[in-house]
Amino acid sequence: MKHNQIIRSKKDLLKHFGSSKQLEILDLEQMKSLLRMDIPPEVWEDASNRNLLSFNQEFVQRTKQFIFLKRGIQYFHLLSFLTNLTELYLSSNKISDIFSISKLKNLKILDLGSNRIEDISGLQSLSDLAHLFLSYNKLTSFTLSLPNLVELQKYRIFPSFIIPHQPN
Repeated sequence: MKHNQIIRSKKDLLKHFGSSKQLEILDLEQMKSLLRMDIPPEVWEDASNRNLLSFNQEFVQRTKQFIFLKRGIQYFHLLSFLTNLTELYLSSNKISDIFSISKLKNLKILDLGSNRIEDISGLQSLSDLAHLFLSYNKLTSFTLSLPNLVELQKYRIFPSFIIPHQPN
């Protein structure tokens, strides 16, 4: 995306992808602007598969921390491209699905407190994770037996809204 091309809405973004123009994400402000649009993951995956989405490699390499609090976002799949992230703060949003977080293997600090998360199985592959914050979510179950989280030193799970598992 050239600096003179500004995408301000979902409609602009979808029109941009419809014209088969590549969108290059250059910096954190552009990333935050796109996250505010709350685009479902399948749109980003489709754009990526069709080579319509790219990331400035310098931006990807140097981005180690991402903070996006109280924005009401549901989807953060776009962040899974920032593979060098070591700290991710997404508390007080509307996130329920954290599966795509498994791609962020370098995470050491993860704050997903005050969201709508029910299932934390997406955390299994984050073996470098040292600090985990999940308070005030809608966990259906929680077990401290996340064997791959060998570096975990500090975690906050409760208070959470523990919803008993309902067999089908």
